[in-house]
Amino acid sequence: MKRTHVLLSVLFLSLVALTLVVPAAPAAVSDTPIQFVSFDAYEYGFNGPDQVHPGLTTLQIINTGKELHHIQLVKLDAGKTARQFTSAIKADPGRFPAWAHFMGGPNATPPGDRTAAVQDLKPGQYLLLCVIPDNQGTPHFALGMITPLTVTSKAAPRGAMAKPDVVITLSDFHFALSGPLTSGTHTIQVVNQGSQVHEAVVVQLPSHGSITAFAAAFEPGAPLPDPPPGKPIGGVTGIEPGDQGWATLTFSPGRYGLICFFPDPATGAPHFTKGMMVDFDVK
Repeated sequence: MKRTHVLLSVLFLSLVALTLVVPAAPAAVSDTPIQFVSFDAYEYGFNGPDQVHPGLTTLQIINTGKELHHIQLVKLDAGKTARQFTSAIKADPGRFPAWAHFMGGPNATPPGDRTAAVQDLKPGQYLLLCVIPDNQGTPHFALGMITPLTVTSKAAPRGAMAKPDVVITLSDFHFALSGPLTSGTHTIQVVNQGSQVHEAVVVQLPSHGSITAFAAAFEPGAPLPDPPPGKPIGGVTGIEPGDQGWATLTFSPGRYGLICFFPDPATGAPHFTKGMMVDFDVK
């Protein structure tokens, strides 16, 4: 990832003061449940299966570590390996190779908590990464938090996702919600209609907070306010243009926001600096 993205992400590690809403595993409407797999995240690695079936899959992350973690799924083109990926990143730390594709996953998960996201997995070779950096600015995957995952060609019975309560549309550089969110558990579909990779980080804000104030804390050299201006509670990590993912979260009444930290390929500026953030209220 771009150096700017790494620096702006460091402060994630300090946002631990707000009360967390508890995410729930996404629901399905089918006699056959969708595939469910779970990974423990720690400093610095993942524990979990090394093979899964193709199709709709709930990916859960349980953060057993002391830092913020997420799962960024990356699908490799045929013939590419984890070793080649690592070599490519070392050769050009500011850019992911063109043959590595962002495929979503559960977003920022605080220590001691768990979140989940659903992705439709195609057969092939994947990597599980944590792109969030440590307090020295080094992305966790560079510290060993990278794990191969094979999606087999053997098909398994497929369930069906529940109809989403809200659709979040990602574009260059905006979020659009199809409707309001109320307190309770909701299945959210995230669709990327932009021309770049985007993510949806859901942030729980203070009662009088704003996503703008939250974003300001990530400007280079900005001191961290006390209390913190918000807390990430999950969402969907980076997905390619035209792709989608789902997350199910349980919201309590209050103030929330959405933000995208992915960098613009041309400038390296994170998408929130281009306006890709929005506040919303849950009643």
